[in-house]
Amino acid sequence: MIKKAFIIAAASVFCSRHCFAQSGSNQLAGGVNVSFLTSDGYSGHYQPGFGFGAKVLLGIGRSGQLSFTADYDQFAGARADSNRRVYLLPVMAGYRYYFTKNFYLGSQAGVSFMTVTGLKDPFSQTMFAGALNAGVANSIGEVGARYYIQANGVSFIGFSLLWYWPTESPRD
Repeated sequence: MIKKAFIIAAASVFCSRHCFAQSGSNQLAGGVNVSFLTSDGYSGHYQPGFGFGAKVLLGIGRSGQLSFTADYDQFAGARADSNRRVYLLPVMAGYRYYFTKNFYLGSQAGVSFMTVTGLKDPFSQTMFAGALNAGVANSIGEVGARYYIQANGVSFIGFSLLWYWPTESPRD
């Protein structure tokens, strides 16, 4: 699962260095996140999750960006369920719109790879996923929040802190 995250992050770095939108701001970001499961059957059995992620943002006009995101989140079991683990690797694409210079709203859709261990019958699933995002960004990075949901009903509210890496300016 972690190997997939690194491959996706490497592909994102490559794309951010060689693919440019016609105008707007292109950025590559990486950072950390904390998430809280909100779905029935999961929220009471798992502690808050921690993870990391990578994001490629390609400018569209003055106020929009296409977003390509890969995150890795791990949730540990709570109390009596301490041997349980949920691992999520959502890979999504979407769009964000800046309503002011720094505040944005966005949405994403994609696929999620989920593995649950520590049960009598551990399992893995691949399914459709979506997210609604809001955040504040500046030239250094961003602080964001998102509501995430998978096709099987697993959902969480997550908060992220991302830093932007320098990228080449759009080519003329």
